[in-house]
Amino acid sequence: MGGGVRRDALKAAVLWGVIATLAFLVLVQAYQLLEFGGLPLGVVVTVALVVFGATTLVTYLLGP
Repeated sequence: MGGGVRRDALKAAVLWGVIATLAFLVLVQAYQLLEFGGLPLGVVVTVALVVFGATTLVTYLLGP
């Protein structure tokens, strides 16, 4: 029974990580569309991965 609860918490944490990453990418697109300057792709990908990992970890640790 505990494994199912843990799996559900992990799935929820990963989904929140995906949501946060997509929100970050939308903000990057808005930044670039408003012509504040372009960001290198490597920087965007690196920060997106950090956002995903951090959000997933924090959500998993602080979740139910």
